Amino acid sequence: MSKLELMRFQRAGVNFLRLAGSALLGDEMGTGKTVQAIALLESDRLYPALIVCPPSVKAVWEKE
Repeated sequence: MSKLELMRFQRAGVNFLRLAGSALLGDEMGTGKTVQAIALLESDRLYPALIVCPPSVKAVWEKE
């Protein structure tokens, strides 16, 4: 997997999710919610994980 550099607001989102313990990530479309969630899972090695998303987003998760 290639190393992806997160934008500052995305890093803030990942840090918030890490500290919150339980949260809903409800940012606007196109702001990188998928990347933030993957970064959280990867950085904290949170596997296995259950991802709940609409079918239309499934291809994006597979690509990312």
